[in-house]
Amino acid sequence: MDVILTVAYGKVCDYPTYRAFLNSFQAIGRPDLKLVIVGGNMSRSARVATQSSGAELLESSARLNDPGNKQRHWDFAEYLCRNQHSIRHVLTVDSRDTILQSDPFTFAAFDAGVRVLFSAESVLIKDDPWNQQDQTAFHRSIRRACRRESFRNWPVINGGFVAGSATAIADFQLTRFAVDAREGDGTDQGSLAALANWTRDWPGYQIVGDNQPWVFHGHWLAKCERAAVRDDGFVVVRSTGEPYRAFHQWDRTASLEPLLRRFG
Repeated sequence: MDVILTVAYGKVCDYPTYRAFLNSFQAIGRPDLKLVIVGGNMSRSARVATQSSGAELLESSARLNDPGNKQRHWDFAEYLCRNQHSIRHVLTVDSRDTILQSDPFTFAAFDAGVRVLFSAESVLIKDDPWNQQDQTAFHRSIRRACRRESFRNWPVINGGFVAGSATAIADFQLTRFAVDAREGDGTDQGSLAALANWTRDWPGYQIVGDNQPWVFHGHWLAKCERAAVRDDGFVVVRSTGEPYRAFHQWDRTASLEPLLRRFG
């Protein structure tokens, strides 16, 4: 069994983009692919839609009073530690603004013994002010010996999308939680970019860019020459025409209307 893990709370679950995410999961139609959502405080209609999609809805076992997204790393780590022997591969995603264009686990790296996959956005840290500020803040929060002057040339790593074997991701999510439990500024995207780039040469650890048909982050679509959008709203690798498995931030692009018609 392979598992897609995500979180969904509150009003976000009433957004049409969240319903489109659920419908895109259902459209894959693979019996041994499971969607697990850590969530709560949903409207009745959102809870019905979530459960009707076949997703397993879990309540968080511990609220850590974290105003950011770091709670999810604890929840994911606990779920995977308790269920890792029945799961082969796992992918974490953002539920509010992701369309699954096809089965994400058909990406070739999963058959090559991957431990941890990271999804790079279509920009370097030095070329995006927000990510440069975020990474600078993260570096200031860690010991001087751990800092890297070269981080400006790192690719931006999206904070929501991490995949790999269930055992590896269980440990990695706990690592993310531990790193983000520190005092200091910087988001969990900043710390993930550091972890991904520190380990990029380790066996089984891989940063996947937009030149490969895995995940595309739509925020950069207008500036990215390696991706193109079809008439039906799907985003594809321009050079091959192969669709990316997942389209993140599709609601920020011209694909919003055609994909809502298809999955809304």
